[in-house]
Amino acid sequence: PDSTCLNKDYLLPNGGQSRTKAIEDRIKEAGITRKIKADAVKCLTIICTSDHEKMMEIEKAGRIDEWAKDCISFCQKEFGEANVVSAALHMDETTPHLHISVVPIVNSQAKKRTVKGEAEDKIKRRYKKQEIKARLCAKEVFTPSNSVRWQTEFAKLMDKYGMIRGIEGSSQQRIEPAKHNLEEARKQKEIA
Repeated sequence: PDSTCLNKDYLLPNGGQSRTKAIEDRIKEAGITRKIKADAVKCLTIICTSDHEKMMEIEKAGRIDEWAKDCISFCQKEFGEANVVSAALHMDETTPHLHISVVPIVNSQAKKRTVKGEAEDKIKRRYKKQEIKARLCAKEVFTPSNSVRWQTEFAKLMDKYGMIRGIEGSSQQRIEPAKHNLEEARKQKEIA
């Protein structure tokens, strides 16, 4: 609680409004004409950080603001400046980290769907050329190939802070924080 005052908002949504309101406003201003499903993904949250020691090193060097701005610029370049609606640096937790909120709006035609079991020539064809309009489509933004590319390109940008990319294609699995903490506590007891 004593460190909460160190948290910083880099992108304040229109006049200090809530992040939820900023997301809704972005969807409205994008000109999406199709009805948005109730279960549609309206926001992707990207968390930028590194291991505790590296983040503390960046903070002690006085480069945390520069690092945060580089992270935000990367996301604005990748997702579109208008689609990045908020960014908040959290300094009140063990490891400093940045939350960036992105509205997954794309300006492209939806991919052609195929009907399972039906021949390509039997699929009903549209003769009227469709207009390309803004769409909310997280599955087109966050694909496995995009994820790999982002991690590689982001690592190049973070090189100046001494960060390196994780092993591409690693089979290492994510460990739940509770399990990780228990394992770390067990290791500490063995050392003591």
